[in-house]
Amino acid sequence: MKRVKPGMKRWMLGLGIVQLLLMTNSEHIAQAEKDSLTADQKVEDVAYLYKLMKENYPYIQLSERITGLDWFSRQNYYEQRAAASEDDEAFLNILEQLLGRLGNGHAAMVSKEEYASTLRLFLQLQDERGTHGPWVDQLEQPQVVKRYQGAQSASEVERKKAEEPANSETSEKYRIASELLGRQLRARNPLKLETLEDGRIAYLKIPSLQNERKEADLKQILPFLEERKDADALIFDIRGNGGGDSDYWFRIVQRLTDQPRSWTTYQLFRGGEFAKPFIESKMGISYAQLLPIDALRDEHLPSLPPETFTDFDRYSKNEAQITPYEPIGFDGRIYLLVDAGVFSSAEAWANFAKESDWATLVGERTGGDGIGWEGAYAALPNSGYVFRIELMMGIDATGASNFEVRTLPDIEVDYARRFAENGDACVLTVLEEEKKY
Repeated sequence: MKRVKPGMKRWMLGLGIVQLLLMTNSEHIAQAEKDSLTADQKVEDVAYLYKLMKENYPYIQLSERITGLDWFSRQNYYEQRAAASEDDEAFLNILEQLLGRLGNGHAAMVSKEEYASTLRLFLQLQDERGTHGPWVDQLEQPQVVKRYQGAQSASEVERKKAEEPANSETSEKYRIASELLGRQLRARNPLKLETLEDGRIAYLKIPSLQNERKEADLKQILPFLEERKDADALIFDIRGNGGGDSDYWFRIVQRLTDQPRSWTTYQLFRGGEFAKPFIESKMGISYAQLLPIDALRDEHLPSLPPETFTDFDRYSKNEAQITPYEPIGFDGRIYLLVDAGVFSSAEAWANFAKESDWATLVGERTGGDGIGWEGAYAALPNSGYVFRIELMMGIDATGASNFEVRTLPDIEVDYARRFAENGDACVLTVLEEEKKY
């Protein structure tokens, strides 16, 4: 059963992974057998982190524009702090602080819980698709396995799991655990499905796109939409939605369109040696086969960042399309409520909705960073701590960086009025808009 163009599957998977990486809190990582790092080793790790960021990170100048800080000028400061840190845990706290200064939620240290779950995922993807060898290589380096206690057994369990029959006891335990997590997520942030204005308008509050809740949520959402296909308008409220699996919203859109919906994005790459294996593995071509950055001039994009032709050397163009699948026949108006909490794959939904004219966006500017796929994982050579590093800049059809500009709604609602005394200002704005029809 074909749902989307084959070329979109990598993009969908990448956004889903991005959200997985953000799902765990930045809890303290278990220490190795003892706090054994010397001051010199800590300094070397900080220098290595800065070197990778300087050669590969796509948001160097953008980060300075957003935060007002020259992040790279602080290397000596953080090396001195690292050398003076009293133990490995204090050193980790310094690493978290220096990455936090970038103002990018996708650039962060990796927790023990995130490490274990992500290693399992990347091992599975590498076995099934052969797309994540560089990720696995970083996560299975000896100093990393030693640092993240118990992670080696997680890798072994995942490999054994792949060899077991689908109906094995172990597979059943994984299924039950996944369903339990899904129920917990849904209980914490439930769907809200309502009708307004005597049934003329259907309202759907979707708090998350997390994969663990996707199937259960869609079993409620799709019948609800079917029952209200004759409504004048639909309101999808994704304010505060930090993302998850883009397939979640793809499957909603497919039921609510009677024609293919297309939109265009671009990915800019800097060409650092660390990044190339990741890019080649994910894109399925050699780095040299990507388009040279000067060719982007021919696209005549009006809003390119000023560093486009100085900091980057290659790019790719993604012309994506969602095609109808068992459309329900709805021909009314669709509104998407957005705010600064809309991030990652939820941001991708907002960007798609605006670029393809699928919906009218109401609210405030989104949180951004929804174009592209997951970044890399980098292992520090001495401590074995792992951090996430983005490898591309995602830009929209105008050339604007999605991380910097984000997505501006069609109808802006002042954040101070978001919840007015007489109700939700965004919903009230939609109701006023509907009076025009």
